Amino acid sequence: MQQLLPKNGENNSGRFTLARAFVQGAAANILRVLRYYGNRGKEMAHPIDEIAKLEQRTDLVATIPELMAIEGNIREHYYQAFDAILEGSGFVFGTRTRRPPANQLNALISFGNSLMYTSVMGEIYKTHLDPRLGYLHTSNQRRFSLNLDVAEIFKPIVVDRLIFTLVGKKVITLKDFNKNQGGIMMSDRARKECRSL
Repeated sequence: MQQLLPKNGENNSGRFTLARAFVQGAAANILRVLRYYGNRGKEMAHPIDEIAKLEQRTDLVATIPELMAIEGNIREHYYQAFDAILEGSGFVFGTRTRRPPANQLNALISFGNSLMYTSVMGEIYKTHLDPRLGYLHTSNQRRFSLNLDVAEIFKPIVVDRLIFTLVGKKVITLKDFNKNQGGIMMSDRARKECRSL
């Protein structure tokens, strides 16, 4: 089957259909995670409601930038729920920061996401898909984009659930991080724990 070719600056129907599916898949799994913790007594009603409304809007937009804006808003509401999920752990989300992450939770998210991107890329290499072709994420600065698209769907149920488990069970604690070059870095022990699961 020939891969649909996304073109920068164009919202052809094939590219848009796939881009929307990636956003909807990610939203569905985000809601799944939030409902899981809501059923365990965490206050998740507000983010669930807001994200569900945003997910419905994906059927009403017609451009990739609009989809990206919705995806960004979904993530913002989702990340705001992390503090409630991890209440009492000492880990605080704040805002999403990268390169370098500004706190321990952001360092965990970035490391987990990097593992997911690598894992997805390994699976893409087993197919005839071209990893350079992104549908939702496209950038002239990145060599590969398809793994970023596919990973969006799996990050909530793999990476984030792993983070919540490791922190909740105190397998990883605040002691597993140090300041380095203006940001926060994970210890080798914490990285090993993440890789082992």
